[in-house]
Amino acid sequence: MRAPRRNGLLFACIAVALVMVCVPARLRAEPKRPRPTAQSAEGIPDKTEGAEILRQMRRTFLAEDAYLEFELKVMPRRGDETRSEGRLWSSRNGEGPMMRLHLDDATFLVQSGPRPMAWRWSDRERSGATTLDISRWFAPLAESDLSVFDVQMPFLFWDDCVYEGPSRVSGRMVETFLAKPPPEFAAQHPELTAIRFRIDRTYHALLLAEHLGKGSVVTKTFRLIGLKRAGDRYTMKAVEIRDEATRRKTRLTVGEAQIGVPWPVTMFI
Repeated sequence: MRAPRRNGLLFACIAVALVMVCVPARLRAEPKRPRPTAQSAEGIPDKTEGAEILRQMRRTFLAEDAYLEFELKVMPRRGDETRSEGRLWSSRNGEGPMMRLHLDDATFLVQSGPRPMAWRWSDRERSGATTLDISRWFAPLAESDLSVFDVQMPFLFWDDCVYEGPSRVSGRMVETFLAKPPPEFAAQHPELTAIRFRIDRTYHALLLAEHLGKGSVVTKTFRLIGLKRAGDRYTMKAVEIRDEATRRKTRLTVGEAQIGVPWPVTMFI
């Protein structure tokens, strides 16, 4: 598979990743004046405005066709670091965001949205495409902390999602949500009780997502750690995924990227 010609504006998401986090295409410099937060005069979160913030995030997540190249660096608390390289194509269909991820010798097709799905195939194995059921979405990719779930980010579309109100992350005003998995997901992954995620109010970009286990203990963290400017747009520079039990970190750093290059539908089938 050949990478597309690099003649577009730079772009990054996240999703892998890929996880991939998508910074909206029309991102601009943050205004210096303070912005109001979605909170009533009584200090109670405004559920109506919170719902609108979430709808906007769902609309802008991977809103445009894009391509990116990235490096995945695994940084264990002890031992040697490892690196691998990957490529990601993204678009949208009637179900929502969709991504094609190539990492090491495997290719993954990932459908996000209200009805997420995932498939995998390998040129080396020559076994054809295999459907990845929910039980395999947390399997490590390239021996890292990145998984299909991190690329897919289905929690952005879970029905049981409560707006908790405004807060701050690294000095930025964010809106905080708590999403609980649907029954079919919870049955396969009882270790995950909820995900708390935070959206930048100005840019509708995901800044932080925390996996919560029993007792609301944070077990895994996904964090945007940098942006870079590309023409009149900002793109994700890097994200960091951290296993809170082992303290191991995986950093995804974006290199070349393109945005607004329409992909044929055959790229995702």
